[in-house]
Formats: sequence, C-alpha cells, structure tokens
Amino acid sequence: MVDSELLRIIGLIYDAVVRPEGWEQALDTIRVRHGWFNSSMAVIGLPAGKNVVSVALNLPDDFHEMSQKHVRDVIELWGGPERVAQLPLEEPILNSNVTDPTRWMENGYFREWGRPHGLVDQVAIGLARDPTAIANISFGIHESTIVTPTMMDELRILAPHLRRAAIIARILENSQTRAATLEAALDATQAGAILVRGDMGIVHANQSAEAMLRQGDPIRAAKGRLRLAEEIVPGHLEAAVQAAANGAAAIGRRGIGIPARRDDGSPLVTHVMPLEGRQGQALDADAVVFVADSGGAEPAPGQSLELLFGLTPAEARAFELVVSGRPSGSIAQAMGVAESTLRTHLLRVFDKTGRHSRAALVQLARELELPV
Repeated sequence: MVDSELLRIIGLIYDAVVRPEGWEQALDTIRVRHGWFNSSMAVIGLPAGKNVVSVALNLPDDFHEMSQKHVRDVIELWGGPERVAQLPLEEPILNSNVTDPTRWMENGYFREWGRPHGLVDQVAIGLARDPTAIANISFGIHESTIVTPTMMDELRILAPHLRRAAIIARILENSQTRAATLEAALDATQAGAILVRGDMGIVHANQSAEAMLRQGDPIRAAKGRLRLAEEIVPGHLEAAVQAAANGAAAIGRRGIGIPARRDDGSPLVTHVMPLEGRQGQALDADAVVFVADSGGAEPAPGQSLELLFGLTPAEARAFELVVSGRPSGSIAQAMGVAESTLRTHLLRVFDKTGRHSRAALVQLARELELPV
C-alpha cells in the first residue's frame, strides 16, 4: 500500500536527482518513518571512483574517520567482496541473514563502533553494481528497534525509485551543481536526455540527444514521437513512459536499464525518470528518457528475465538459482534472505511467468535459451 507519506518520499527521492542537497531530507524521512538508527547512501562513479552521492545521517562526528579506518572490516561484516557481489540489487537485506551475528564481535568495525552505539543489525539495499557505478543505501538497526515485515515491504516499494535515482544521479553527475532547473541539468549533461509526454511525444532534447536523433542511432523521431532503434525487448521503453505518465508510484521498477544497441552493435541502456511536478520542471512533459553508456556490459540473463516477465532483480536471481538445481536453503543463503522471503519471491515468479513448479521454470529457461 502506497500511502500519501510514501508518495511524498518518492517525490523527495526524485527531487534529489536534480538538487543533490535534497538527499539528506529524503533519507532522513525514510529513517524517521521506520525508526532506523542511522542512514547512509553512497553512489560512486566508475571508473574514476568519484563520490557522486555521499550522505550519512545521525552518525557521530568521528564516523567518517572510523569507517575509513575499517573499510575492510565493513565489507567483511557482509562476507567479503565476492559475497556482496552475489546479493541481488533492490532487495532489502538484513546483515544477520548474510553472516553469523555471533561472530560479529570479531570484526573491528562492529566491536569498536557498532555495538558500543547499541546497533545490533543493519539493512542494506544494493542500488548499482556495474562498470559505470557502485551504489548502495543502508540503515542501522538499534537494539530498541523491532524490524517488522511492513518496514521491509516499504523499503521494497522505495528500492526501485532509489535505484533509478542513484543511476540517473551518476549520469547527470556534475551537471546538477550548476543548474537551477531540470532542463538546465539535462542540457549540461553529455548523456542523451529527452523530455517526453506519455504518448512518447518529444518535448525537448538536449544537445547529445539531438545529435542521436539526427543520425537515427540509437534513437529516432517518428512523427514527433521518440523511438528506440534497436530495443532488445521491444515495447518496454514505451510502456515505462506510459506508466510514468500515471505518476511516480505507477512506474515502479519499469524503465530501469532497458537494454538496446547502436547500429554498430555496441550495447547501451535507457532509463526513464517520472516527472509529476518535480522541482524545476517547466515544460509539459511526463518523463525524462536517458540514453546512457552501459560501460560495455552486455545484458545479463537475469536482466532479460526482469524485462520479459516484470521480475524484480531478487525474483530474477531466485529464478536463476532454482533452475540451476539448488535447494531452497542454499538459494536463500546465496541471496541473503530468509527462506520465508525466498518462498514469497518464488510465488511471485510463478505468478509472473505463468509456470507453477520448479520443473516448469527449468523448462522455461530452456525455451528462453538461458543457462540451466
């Protein structure tokens, strides 16, 4: 259920894309709503490793120094780099479902900072993990806080919006700091950016997008309407824009990382950001379509599943692990979720794919020529 306060939070998230100083308000509103002890968010642009977004709230003055001292410990608390890389994006994951809490006191970061502040767990959401960016958000859990299913479900509602905003913040990078309006920020970025109405009618294209439209690669204009020349899964860009026209909550996770190709076969991705009265919006448009470099990364099998069936990254990961033949306990451990959460993901996979057994999912993977 998306109530008025969640809608307001979603709006704050998208406002922060244009005005980065708004990230603190967006994160703190989430923190206060659920009673998390602290919150932090990082978006790191690659390959330079530049901090695009770096926010930490309700943390002591020495937190930055402490976290820098324990960089390795922070990662090890989650099982190390390889373990972190296996965790699905967009899924709120409790640290205690990934590593053994009884051994956390062996970790210098937890022993010297976390436990003395009364922290007993944390929940994190991976937002990006590709050649162009690494992004995540986390919330500390105090010993006085009881984490409820509703809190986790609300984070799942917010997760795709946070993910989209983090990715687009990386695309815009420095252009927000010197732009007072959305249009100015779009014009200042080197990525292709097109303001469109819900019917795909082009309202405004920045300089990079204009050049793409003139060449007809990778985007085209047909009777004033935007078209993606080589969309790998046809129809998804238009569907995402139509959803955006119905409001930020309606788009959900559609329009994140839609894969396409240029005429020369090189990969790219498009992202759709809903507008719905965002700060600085002056033109009559429903969404912004960003045409961005994928960093050379080809679409993964899981991404195809997400697009074909509307799966979340966690559901796509569950699909992949099920068809590999792994038992439920092993899958839940690999995903960093409880077995009850895995069951929920699988029920949604069955519903969205129209297949209702593990054997049927294996057969579907064969039909789609996905690795089994």
